[in-house]
Amino acid sequence: MPLLMKTLLRLVGWLLAGMLMLALLAVTIFWLINRKDEALLPEVAQAIVFTPPPPEAMQRNAYFVLLGLGAPVGEDALAAGKRFFAAQMQDYADRRQTGQARSSTVQAWPHQPLDINALRCPVERDDCLEYWLPRQGAIRAALKQYAHVLRRYRSLLEMPEYEEVVPPDLAVAMPYYGDLVAASDLVLMQASLLLHEGDAAQALLLLEHNARLHQRLMAGSRTLIGGMIALSMQMRQQRVVSHLLLRHPVLARAHTARWQAALSSEADLSAALAGEGRWMVSSFNTDMSQELRRLAAGNFPGKDEASMVARLEKTLAISQKFYLHHETLNRFYRAYRVAMRLADVPADQIDAQVTRVAQEQVIIGQPWWKRPYFGLRNQLGNILLEMGQPDIQRYIERAHDVEGHRRLVLLQLAAYSAGLEPADMTDWLAKSPEALRNPYTLAPMGWEADKSPSRAGGSLVFQGRQPQVQNPARSPVYRVRVFTH
Repeated sequence: MPLLMKTLLRLVGWLLAGMLMLALLAVTIFWLINRKDEALLPEVAQAIVFTPPPPEAMQRNAYFVLLGLGAPVGEDALAAGKRFFAAQMQDYADRRQTGQARSSTVQAWPHQPLDINALRCPVERDDCLEYWLPRQGAIRAALKQYAHVLRRYRSLLEMPEYEEVVPPDLAVAMPYYGDLVAASDLVLMQASLLLHEGDAAQALLLLEHNARLHQRLMAGSRTLIGGMIALSMQMRQQRVVSHLLLRHPVLARAHTARWQAALSSEADLSAALAGEGRWMVSSFNTDMSQELRRLAAGNFPGKDEASMVARLEKTLAISQKFYLHHETLNRFYRAYRVAMRLADVPADQIDAQVTRVAQEQVIIGQPWWKRPYFGLRNQLGNILLEMGQPDIQRYIERAHDVEGHRRLVLLQLAAYSAGLEPADMTDWLAKSPEALRNPYTLAPMGWEADKSPSRAGGSLVFQGRQPQVQNPARSPVYRVRVFTH
């Protein structure tokens, strides 16, 4: 019996010693896997250094007028924009030092947005001029009230350059893009009323100028929101141009080139996407400690349970010891650069490119046995990457959708210039050039003839992919009406 006890105790001792050795081995392997961070990629190291522009560069850059676009009458818009930017930089510096910002932008400029919501053409309307004519008095009053804003808005095209400069912080106050959209909408209202009054030359001049301005804003965008705002403005103008063409087909034939100039060119989000990648990786670098702090005290179920918060904080504290910051930044940037290839192919090749990109991307959601080092390296970084994987396909498809709508309006213009009738449309569309076809399929655009005996016209139709706020019910289906007789 004593011999049996000794044997059992010896076995238990060997088992415990073996378990301890395995635990030590596991800890050692885990430490070895996570002991050394990567060196930053040169482009990442460059991206995370934010240098504000010198005063002379700000004087040339129309972006700083945009920041002060809605400043009160009598104030210098460029000076107001510089104050706004200085406040952004103060908040950026405060967040880096203390994790808290003082909302200095609100103190620097207590902004009042342009109030034109009641004048905006509802998306359900298929004729914006019809909506605006009964509101001419209010529109003319708004044009007078915001004349100083429109002068500043026009000057965005006159200054030597335009390039967005946004401090890399996810919490920083963004520009008042709503003022920009409102100014563009006022130009559309003004041009529509001028055309109705018979001043086609001045109306088309305003529309051409507006289109060039939209293109400049797109080319100078360095954030995705800036690029999408320009795209939205372009879509709004395309919609109004199609309504005006429907009312004035004779003017379409007389001023074809000028109508084409009022429709901008194909949207290009390349500059915005490239800037967004740099801005996001820099913001990620700036906000890391603050994001983790918020995560620890986040809005979780049972947030008030002290024990749960304590466990979460302890888990994060342990994880942060094995968090590889440089590797996380590098992998985020690589993933974004791979995803950006979607912007380099035409719409008809985007699906094939999506497949190729998916094969190249590091799929965070893979089973642990398929991950590098079985998922033991940089576990907290993996979680953060999974939360912030770039999804830019939808934005690129929105740009292709707006291009599809632009082609519909160009087809409308061409149909009027060629003197076509509704019965001609199907055969004519079958012979349309590739540049005016469905950008995704390269098939001719669709045609829907009116079934109502009181309307002998019809609509050009394009099936887009992403929801569109300028369509009824945010539909991705675009329709441009042609012929009303």
